Amino acid sequence: GTTTTTDLSLSTMTMLFSRNAIVVARRAALSRTSRSCSQRRAFWSSRIMQDGTLEMVVGGSLLAAVAVDRLLVYQQSQERDRFMDELRNAETRSPEDLNEMEEWFNMPDLFDCIIRKMPLNLDGYKCLGGVQLGDVVQVLDEKVGPSGMYNLCRKLDDKGRPVSAGWFPTMYLEKK
Repeated sequence: GTTTTTDLSLSTMTMLFSRNAIVVARRAALSRTSRSCSQRRAFWSSRIMQDGTLEMVVGGSLLAAVAVDRLLVYQQSQERDRFMDELRNAETRSPEDLNEMEEWFNMPDLFDCIIRKMPLNLDGYKCLGGVQLGDVVQVLDEKVGPSGMYNLCRKLDDKGRPVSAGWFPTMYLEKK
């Protein structure tokens, strides 16, 4: 019976040893994992908190949002100012000017032109308004205005009805 006790003791010891080995291995793995996680956390928190990366990203984002907001407000104010200028121009036109405009709407056209360039300042009450680069306008009279540098033009809508009429610089028009 001593061999059985010794065999039993050996097998029990082996089993206990293997259990202990497993527990020790698990603990080692857990400590490595927790150490590496805590090291990673410490690395990121120290980097972010010490060199100000997080604050710079948040601050930069806020600054960009404010800049976009200011740009949109500026564009809206420009559009509002343009609209108010148009209203003032419409209010300041005398009945004679309106009669003149009605005459221009009914005049026969000489030829069509394409607007090839837009002047920077074309805001007089007799100037052609509501046109863009590439629009086709009808020329009603040539060499009008100061120094004969303008053509009297009329812009039509899609249905062929006059929308606006006025002077436009000759140098920015190209015959169609």
